[in-house]
Amino acid sequence: MIIATFSGVRMIHNDQYQIHVRRYTSAFSRNIKQIADVQEKSQLASQINKNIVVVGRDGREVSQLYVDHVLQVLVDHGFKPLYVDTVPTPTVQQLVQLKHAVGGIVITASHNPGNWCGLKFLGPSSLFLSPDECQIVYGDLQNEEAYDNPKPECDRISSEEAIKIHVDHVLKSNLVKVQQIRDCNFKIAFNGMCASGNAYIPYLAEVLNLQLLRYNSNIGPLPQKPEPTPQNLQDFKDFIQSQKSTIDVGFAVDPDADRCVIVDQFGEPVLEELTLSLCVEYVLSQSAEQFAVKNCSSSMSNDVICRSHGANIIETAVGEVNVALRMRELNARIGGEGNGGVILSDAHLGRDSIVAICLILSYMAVSHHPISTLVSKMPKFTVIKEKYEFDPKNRSNLLLKMEQLKSFTENHPDQFRILTVDGVKLIYDEKLKWVHVRFSNTEPIVRIIAEAQTENECKELIKKVEDLVFK
Repeated sequence: MIIATFSGVRMIHNDQYQIHVRRYTSAFSRNIKQIADVQEKSQLASQINKNIVVVGRDGREVSQLYVDHVLQVLVDHGFKPLYVDTVPTPTVQQLVQLKHAVGGIVITASHNPGNWCGLKFLGPSSLFLSPDECQIVYGDLQNEEAYDNPKPECDRISSEEAIKIHVDHVLKSNLVKVQQIRDCNFKIAFNGMCASGNAYIPYLAEVLNLQLLRYNSNIGPLPQKPEPTPQNLQDFKDFIQSQKSTIDVGFAVDPDADRCVIVDQFGEPVLEELTLSLCVEYVLSQSAEQFAVKNCSSSMSNDVICRSHGANIIETAVGEVNVALRMRELNARIGGEGNGGVILSDAHLGRDSIVAICLILSYMAVSHHPISTLVSKMPKFTVIKEKYEFDPKNRSNLLLKMEQLKSFTENHPDQFRILTVDGVKLIYDEKLKWVHVRFSNTEPIVRIIAEAQTENECKELIKKVEDLVFK
């Protein structure tokens, strides 16, 4: 099975992987210079070196098999790939930006299990390809043979060097209080999910004077459930609570380390939605910003925080690139997604767990409060997320039901407002609750997410949408 969206290409690894990798990488290679030309003309990218493509991988076992095939395709198309080995996706993004590369390729399947792999494609602005750009690339797939035994020659820098460049750039932001963090000598627990986050944490701990307690610290086979959600972090919690000494805060990242979930000093995982909310609160407390940007499935705690600081919250369709494009348009400094993905434009326009960790530690250092206190000050809401598998043949019927849902809401304008940037979202502003139904970008499922002040309200909202869409 292959899933190709603007979030990249993901596939269950099998003996046909060489052909799939060559076809998608070749399509990217044939079109990325044209994409760069358009961005140059629209002044979205400048000083582009159209020969350089940065390539990295997330550390899952099968990702190593893909490397030479990707590099050989790029060489055969006249590029000079720069291979940076096992690094987070945001490190590749940061290198694309700082090296003025024409693009980048990350060999990863994000939070998917270890038997999956895939490719994420970056444009010259270091952002993921937009939906329109993906359509160009995916529409140019051609029949191609797999390489027998590729041995590409290309420039390579170590993951340590690439990470140093990335971290040092993030630390230049005046929002990252390096000396104040160093003075605190925080003890942190870090769950690297046996992948690329483990490549950066030793250097980050060194420059920020952190005491480090590591879990899932080897790079290799992924844990059975590598997505960093509170439900999947029970083992991490048990590990922290088994230690003789306490920590100040813990962090868990996904395999390509663009998402980050917080664990408090007692080992309790914090709702992943609050990673972004805490960062928004910290940034707005330090800098008078006009906008913050989130996707339309992220918590309304961000809305409440923005209002308290006189800032506007802007909602986009789900997907990192949609948030990043809107941030660029508005010159917004902070944004992200409620899955633990934080974007700080001071660094680059992409989700970045290094950014999230630096902002959270800065908030703790500046406020002199433990992480549990900062979490307790966040607006309190309950979130319920449901997903429903469907037969792709039934998609058009479900779309029709969603259109009918729009009609239903338009007949009740006094009760709620409607947002349709991605599926249908019903927002009850006065009662501080909402429900959102949309198709997943990466799987044949429908997602329904509800947020309210109580669990019962969330369940009622989800039931209302279920009845309208699935019956």
